[in-house]
Amino acid sequence: MPTTYAHDRFGREVYEQLPANLKKIIRENKKLYLIGLHGPDIFFYYHPFSKNRVSDYGTFLHEQTASVLFDDEVKKYQQSPSEAMEAYLLGFACHYLLDSTCHPYIGKFVDHTGISHTKIETSLDQYFMLEDGLDPLVYRPASPICPHTDGNKVIHAVFRKSGKQKLSNA
Repeated sequence: MPTTYAHDRFGREVYEQLPANLKKIIRENKKLYLIGLHGPDIFFYYHPFSKNRVSDYGTFLHEQTASVLFDDEVKKYQQSPSEAMEAYLLGFACHYLLDSTCHPYIGKFVDHTGISHTKIETSLDQYFMLEDGLDPLVYRPASPICPHTDGNKVIHAVFRKSGKQKLSNA
């Protein structure tokens, strides 16, 4: 699956193709869209070098089929619609679209070459950065992931039913 920069890049490309009304929602809720682009990966950034309930929850979310996960998220949006949640879910959908498209190819590449999944993701990010004129040694691809209190409330609302028990003890 792609990693940080590839998800940001894909999100920018998708944004350019969206109708004006969705672009407006994203512009007004940019941080949430940018965080959404990383899907459940954001849960891996909590104490990343130790096993914990939050990263376990990220693993749990990655193991869910997209249809089950999105059915639940859409229901939550319908119960309490907001443009902030819509922007987050649009980003989240981009994450799953890119992962589900790239995962079969990366899996075959791992099987064929023996190169690790992480190394392939990192190399793909580096390739895209170079293609976009960025220096992978100094560019910080995680910088768009900047949580904020209002955004945290939206993300919590999206995951409150399925993740409350796992996250409340973190």
